Amino acid sequence: MHIELHSKKQRNHNKGVNILGETDIKYSPYEDRLRFIEFAGVNGKKVLDIGANKAKMSRILATHFNCKIVCIDPDEKKIEIAKKYTEDDGLGDKIEFKLADARKMPFQDNEFEISLCYSLLHHVQKVDRRKVVEELFRVTKEIVMISDLHKKGAKIYDAYIHPTENHYEMRLDFNWLIPIIKENSKNVEEYENTLFHVFKCII
Repeated sequence: MHIELHSKKQRNHNKGVNILGETDIKYSPYEDRLRFIEFAGVNGKKVLDIGANKAKMSRILATHFNCKIVCIDPDEKKIEIAKKYTEDDGLGDKIEFKLADARKMPFQDNEFEISLCYSLLHHVQKVDRRKVVEELFRVTKEIVMISDLHKKGAKIYDAYIHPTENHYEMRLDFNWLIPIIKENSKNVEEYENTLFHVFKCII
């Protein structure tokens, strides 16, 4: 199996992953985030993006969608890095960054119409994951979006994308997550791609 990383000229802050084996498996972080956002239906909404990560999600929101964006992270350095990427893209006035802990967010109940939690929960300590999920539902009044690695995706991450991290051991237990999101949702819509399982929780 061979893996190729290639930069897209028009999206120079994103990389696509091409995994070649018996079949071609292609993965683009940009396209995956875009589909995730479109599935949420964010236009005209106040949106919370959890986890700065160079503001990758927030910059797509600010570039292509008409919504108010707040991005949080507990790490001040990551917030500063995200701000720099945002300013370099000329989007500094479109995203509000806050230093905040997702386990106890400094927001009112139902403050956001949509909250996005993309590839984050597996990085949270297992003992704290429920707190984060409960906070997501507390601060959101319409839709909570959660995307995280499934088993096959975690193996691909460990083998080809981030081989220094053990994502298979870190991965989220969906059998644990599903009852919690169903308790807090009127309806849950789902899809799965090369790496991630996505939940759209309609409150």
